[in-house]
Amino acid sequence: MVSIALRPHTAIRLASLAGVALVAFTNFAVAADAATCRHAVSLIGEPKMPADFKNFDWVNPDAPKGGALRIAEIGSYDSLNLFTIEGSAADGLGGLFDTLFTASPDEPSTAYGLIAECVSYPEDFSSAKFKLRPEAKFHDG
Repeated sequence: MVSIALRPHTAIRLASLAGVALVAFTNFAVAADAATCRHAVSLIGEPKMPADFKNFDWVNPDAPKGGALRIAEIGSYDSLNLFTIEGSAADGLGGLFDTLFTASPDEPSTAYGLIAECVSYPEDFSSAKFKLRPEAKFHDG
C-alpha cells in the first residue's frame, strides 16, 4: 500500500495523481483493510459498477483485437520522453502509461481502480493509501 498526503478537495483527483511516478517508488506491499479500501471513488453518490466488474457497460469484450493505430498531429516535438522538463514531448505518449485510477465516461466524477486495486482515505481526505494490483508491472518487469 502506498500512502500520500492530499489537499482537502482532491477526493476524485486520486485518479489523476502522478501514478507512474508514485508506482515507481513502491516495491513493497502492506495488507489493506478490506472494510475501508474502496475500488472506486465518486463525488456524486455511489459508483455504479461493483468491485469485481470485468468491463464497463459500454465496452464490447468480444470486439476484434489487433490492427494499427496512426495518430497525426500538427507541430513538432524534440523528445519521446513524456516527462520532459525542457522541450516538447511528442503527442500521444500519455497512452503508453496506465494510471492508478481511470475515469468512467458515463459516470460524472467517478473513477475506478486501474493500477490500484483500491484506495482508502479518512473523511477529511488528508491522506490516501493505494493497494496496487499484484499483476501491475513495469515494462522491464
